[in-house]
Amino acid sequence: MASSSSSNSANYDMPWVEKYRPSKVLLELETPPVRRQFFLDCNEIADLCDSAERIFSSEPTVIQLKAPIKIFGDLHGQFGDLMRLFDEYGSPSTAADIAYIDYLFLGDYVDRGQHSLETISLLLALKVEYPNNVHLIRGNHEAADINALFGFRIECIERMGERDGIWTWHRINRLFNWLPLVALIEKKIICMHGGIGCSINHLEQIENIQRPIIMEAGSIVLMDLLWSDPTENDSMDDNEPKSGAKLAIQCSFFVESQRSCFVQTTTTPFPIPFW
Repeated sequence: MASSSSSNSANYDMPWVEKYRPSKVLLELETPPVRRQFFLDCNEIADLCDSAERIFSSEPTVIQLKAPIKIFGDLHGQFGDLMRLFDEYGSPSTAADIAYIDYLFLGDYVDRGQHSLETISLLLALKVEYPNNVHLIRGNHEAADINALFGFRIECIERMGERDGIWTWHRINRLFNWLPLVALIEKKIICMHGGIGCSINHLEQIENIQRPIIMEAGSIVLMDLLWSDPTENDSMDDNEPKSGAKLAIQCSFFVESQRSCFVQTTTTPFPIPFW
């Protein structure tokens, strides 16, 4: 049984939270907002990021979780899709199932979609409200050099103005550098955004990665975690051009680390419940 949150947003210095709770406002939206100007200003975003960053910085690089838990794959700024998933599978609120089911998101929260700001703000606000029940790990789009090219930077500027938008983009990317990289459920099910590439032989290699870490300074282990793709081959193929190593289905990592199941974001189009 997942433990209910004994710590909530009152533990963090957020003077705005009682009068204007972002997660409550966003969860009440049934469809993405028509108005393009973002509803939070820089001060509120700073408070939200500061509070969430304090939580992430206190967590290990590999977070240990318990079932029951729901696992979500790529969101990519599709706030409407996130709302539909919450509507169909349950939402993380006291009126729903947050007291007995944890939520795990596997990265790629921004870029491509039209509402990256709403998507990441909601997830951060939920993390602050339910720090022991809502869990976020990093994807390959949680990096400034990537989301500068694929939409998040321009969305911030278009919706908040150039000065505030660029500041917001930088602040959220600094927070991304603190995100955990892997979740381990019941010490058996290992979850990450990318995969287990050629460079990863032991879980300790991941646990030893120090944060904050920017993508450009990351090791090959970090690149494999965030960029590896699955393949039906049962061996590593080093001949194809790739951003990350191809992930072999038969991997000695599971034998050596005694893990029994692997979940990564491209195999998770809908929430996966683990009980």
